Amino acid sequence: MNTNLLENPVFLELCTYLDNLTEIQANKILLVNVTRKNESLLRKIIVYTIINGYSDIHVEIENTGTGHEANIFVRDTDDFQSVQNLKDTHKEIKERLFSLCNFMGGAVEGVNWSASFKVLLPPEVALKFGLIPFPGLPYGVNFRVEYIQTFSGLAFTCRLIDPQTTPKFADLKLPKLLSDTIMEICQAPSGLIVVSGPTGSGKSTLLNAIFQCLNDGSKSVVTIENPVEFKIFKHGAPVKQIQVQGEITFASALRATLRLDPQLILVGEIRDFETMDAALEAANTGHLVFATVHANDAHNTLQRMHHLRADTFKISESLTLVLAQRLLTTYEGPGLQRELTYDEKSWLANNGIFMDHITENVGPKLGKVPVIEAIVMDSTLKNEIRGSEKIDTFSVYKAARHQHTYESMVSFGVRCVLDHGCKLSQVQRSLEQNHHAKEFPGFRVDAAQKYGVNLSEISLAIEDFYAQRTTHSSAFLHEFMNDRFGLCAINITPLVQNAERAL
Repeated sequence: MNTNLLENPVFLELCTYLDNLTEIQANKILLVNVTRKNESLLRKIIVYTIINGYSDIHVEIENTGTGHEANIFVRDTDDFQSVQNLKDTHKEIKERLFSLCNFMGGAVEGVNWSASFKVLLPPEVALKFGLIPFPGLPYGVNFRVEYIQTFSGLAFTCRLIDPQTTPKFADLKLPKLLSDTIMEICQAPSGLIVVSGPTGSGKSTLLNAIFQCLNDGSKSVVTIENPVEFKIFKHGAPVKQIQVQGEITFASALRATLRLDPQLILVGEIRDFETMDAALEAANTGHLVFATVHANDAHNTLQRMHHLRADTFKISESLTLVLAQRLLTTYEGPGLQRELTYDEKSWLANNGIFMDHITENVGPKLGKVPVIEAIVMDSTLKNEIRGSEKIDTFSVYKAARHQHTYESMVSFGVRCVLDHGCKLSQVQRSLEQNHHAKEFPGFRVDAAQKYGVNLSEISLAIEDFYAQRTTHSSAFLHEFMNDRFGLCAINITPLVQNAERAL
């Protein structure tokens, strides 16, 4: 739902505060030359975005024939707040964005480019609005800018990157079995770990959280990004962060990196054969490589790699973990139970999930929680794809669904509704369906149906089983579940029992 930013009382209150600042105070937070009305409005929107922790500002400028008209959109988690049809006769907004990115407008128009700028809020301003800066420093936020020429003008997309609020790995609220598995694989001396998802799905945030754990001063680190999003601090070992630009490509930087004695390598994005091949080669020659690709889910990530002409033998030898991620909005309580609509029941049933009611929180927005579909490249999966002419995503899914760490996007999302106060409507809008799940449900979905419990109870049972594995008498998870839920093993499908062998 789109709302008018100029009618938002929170934004108007901020505008009043900023208008009452002295000229010296205004200069400190980008509010110089406030006599230019549109430029002043843009700067207020930038500050508003920072204070509220929103993710993006979209600016579209159209040439109407009689002048310029600007439309500004702020992404508010799932929705947009906007200022539309803003007359910008003197091109204030366009000039200000070019200036922030250190470009002269005439020198770059007609060219698509990436840039960045930084906004520093004085500590007293940050604290007034509940922001906590690093000790002794202003509250600094980076904006990654993508510029493109459009049919009727030009457009800027500004992505907010706030290092002060970047979560640590332990803050991501991942199931313990999944987080332990990720960290265990990340302790290996070599291999390729791929994180997939669309723009804005939290890939960089997840990788940064992992790197915070791994960057303990015992390993040299090289990152290759466009642009560099998070600064990685040195803790006694070399850290080199390389910006891709001009003649420096991901592939050329990665090949040059191998001569810099790296142990941990981060590739911001793999989008071509040369970068993919170099990443696989690096992972197969003693380096631990992390990379992102754009793919809808975990099993399609492998197909995407193959579509980039990656050799299936190299993939099977080097790839160790695939993580497909999305973000869902969480809400505060109280929780209210409601009956599912016919469409909701049908949608869930197509994903192998059968429910009649659900409990959703109805309070204000609280934050975000990641949804991660993880595939561990075990021997079964490696053998499945090794030497194949193509990668069959159905075969990959059928093998991965037995893994105890595996949750499909939809089943993870439904569990987030139950555990973290998310909305089923956003799960339906945001998460990829798996059309094979109805006939071939994942281990967790199958167990929930057979034991007559919900996905949260199955997840908790799995967590307890691994936490108590050295102390309880049950050697297998299905035995532990039988004891817990009071069901004889004879009533459990082969999937539940066979899942033990997937570890």
